[in-house]
Amino acid sequence: MSLRTQILKHALPHVPEQSFTLRPLLNSLSNLPKDHPDRNDTITPEVLDVIFGSELNARRELVKAWEEEGLNDMVGFELPKGPELELVGDILARRLEYSSRIGEHLVEVRFPWLQASGAEE
Repeated sequence: MSLRTQILKHALPHVPEQSFTLRPLLNSLSNLPKDHPDRNDTITPEVLDVIFGSELNARRELVKAWEEEGLNDMVGFELPKGPELELVGDILARRLEYSSRIGEHLVEVRFPWLQASGAEE
């Protein structure tokens, strides 16, 4: 697994508390247990710039990784038996459940102008 993939994978659990910022990326590998094979204490903002190209791109990649994990969560969902419309509702409910953990952070990422207008009030 590449260093980029390791960083993104281990950053995802930190998103609910730290949003889609550099902090979960910076702490992703250093917060692992000492004996974890992916542990790495040398991730700095400069290292992230080399790996991702820019802070903005790093944040975009974190959002993409979160979205991919959400889709994988939906794919792995065991569907109950029933009419098709109910099955679609179950799948969508699963996605909403996944997204609810970070809902406020999604607004920050997807609709940044909402925060800017709220700050002026």
